[in-house]
Amino acid sequence: MSLWLNVFILFVILWLIEGYLKKINDNLSYLIELLEQNYKLDDNEQAEQADQTNEQVNQTREQVNQIRSRKDLYK
Repeated sequence: MSLWLNVFILFVILWLIEGYLKKINDNLSYLIELLEQNYKLDDNEQAEQADQTNEQVNQTREQVNQIRSRKDLYK
């Protein structure tokens, strides 16, 4: 084979490798974006759960205070 054919084949191989690496990079970027969105959703879910827990705690406190006030009436 001639030198020019070898050089041409080398550039084609490098061009193909570059294309595959770009596809891999794009796919990894997409996966990272999905993971970041997932973590944001997890944070939002945890915040919602914390809000619900706080509401339950406040309701329980109100109930306890009502029971205490009833006990005070019967004393």
